[in-house]
Amino acid sequence: MGTMRQFHPLALVALASFVLIGLAAAGQSCCERPDLAVATFTDHSSWVYGVAWSPRGDLAASGGWDSIVRVWDPDRHQLVYTLTGHLSWVHTVAFHPGGALLASGARDHTIFLWDMNTGRELRRLYGHSGTVTGLAFSPDGALLASASGDGTVRLWDTRTWATVRTLTGHEGEVLCVAFSPAGATLATGGEDTTIRLWDVASGRLLRTLWGHQAALRALAFSPDGRYLGGVSVLWNARLWDLTTYRTVREFPSPGLRSYSAAFSPDGRYFAVGRQDATIRVWDIATGAEARVLTGHRGGVLGLAWSPDGRALISGSADNKVKLWDVRDLVSP
Repeated sequence: MGTMRQFHPLALVALASFVLIGLAAAGQSCCERPDLAVATFTDHSSWVYGVAWSPRGDLAASGGWDSIVRVWDPDRHQLVYTLTGHLSWVHTVAFHPGGALLASGARDHTIFLWDMNTGRELRRLYGHSGTVTGLAFSPDGALLASASGDGTVRLWDTRTWATVRTLTGHEGEVLCVAFSPAGATLATGGEDTTIRLWDVASGRLLRTLWGHQAALRALAFSPDGRYLGGVSVLWNARLWDLTTYRTVREFPSPGLRSYSAAFSPDGRYFAVGRQDATIRVWDIATGAEARVLTGHRGGVLGLAWSPDGRALISGSADNKVKLWDVRDLVSP
């Protein structure tokens, strides 16, 4: 009972909705689909919420609601590190562009920094008063952006680990964050259904994008910076053209929620993880569905494309991490 009293009313609503992720996606039709994954990692004992690839593609990380971060060798299909220390659900993980540092954020309001050469904890960052829901390093590695249920986004200097700027403006929880490929713009998505674009150097709000009808769950820039993909929990994903700030494509998910997203490194495809336990890969140029990846038995909560474009990794409400071979989608 003591734990339940700590939930904000909005968090209780979110928790109730997330229960539906597993229930709605665990039906017979889901389980009859073929498992197309090339490897399945089963070490997590609860939902796997965040996944990430290292810049060289030699490691993949997953954060679970079992409060544990796990690091994998995707080529050998082996567990490398089990990282413990968080006191509650791990929502998000992100690799530094240098590859030797991993950050994780959790419901315990903290960010942990881990040494990928040793698997040891390096530092803990305090400052948020709510769940750390999203993490992203700037392309040059100089900044770490953290989104939180406290309604703020913090920018941390990776040399000193001091907060250099706090961004405010969202109404309610901030749930996801992404840097543009050039690093000059930061995109944030919130419970208020908006995407906000910020100037990183000044912290000035550049623009607010309206169009999603529910909380944003994931954001991803295309490699050339032209498009921004936004995924909300109300049935569809949108692709925004950042030269016009208009929606240029909608990828439908009738009656089902979407939770995670990733662009292919060549910018040709946009992958979306859905409540029905599938990953849908969409062709950006045509808007056609290029691939449906099946095998999970719960909503796909985390999704990341490998740096070489040859694989996807996903985390799910079925407590599993899966590795997918998508080499045939790579540009010749």
